[in-house]
Amino acid sequence: MFAYQWNTTNGNILTGDNTLNPVVNQGGTYTLVVTNEVNGCTRQVSVTVTQDQSVPVASAGPDRVLNCYTPTLALQGTGSIGPGYTLAWSANPGGFSSGQNTMTPIVNQPGIYTLVITNTNTGCTSSDIVEVTSDFAPPVAQIVPPDVITCFLPNIVLDGGPSSTGPTV
Repeated sequence: MFAYQWNTTNGNILTGDNTLNPVVNQGGTYTLVVTNEVNGCTRQVSVTVTQDQSVPVASAGPDRVLNCYTPTLALQGTGSIGPGYTLAWSANPGGFSSGQNTMTPIVNQPGIYTLVITNTNTGCTSSDIVEVTSDFAPPVAQIVPPDVITCFLPNIVLDGGPSSTGPTV
């Protein structure tokens, strides 16, 4: 008959500290003491558990606006890329034209777009959102009914005064 006892000074044992298979959730040094209950002899061994919770970086870029000049646009995501990382975009609502698995997907609808980057070695993820709004409001175009050109009034001035006025982009 044997007794088992796990100890740690800098780790964390969640459950099973007196079994052969404890559950831990933190890096540190763990010591197992096995006791022979028949003769009282003990043996002690230690193991070091390392912890890698490297969180990737994800930035979805600045908020953007769809309009008549740019009815589609490329998002400007940045972050951790390369071997050991995956990225995925999602939209709610929204719509992708292409490149959904790239840092710069093309979008064609307003919505909240989320970039998620995953470290495939650690399972750690990072995410960021970008809001795409739209401004497709047409300007006002209106003409006051003109006078009739006659022999007495050979020239008239057309009046577009009720149309949108102000600065243009």
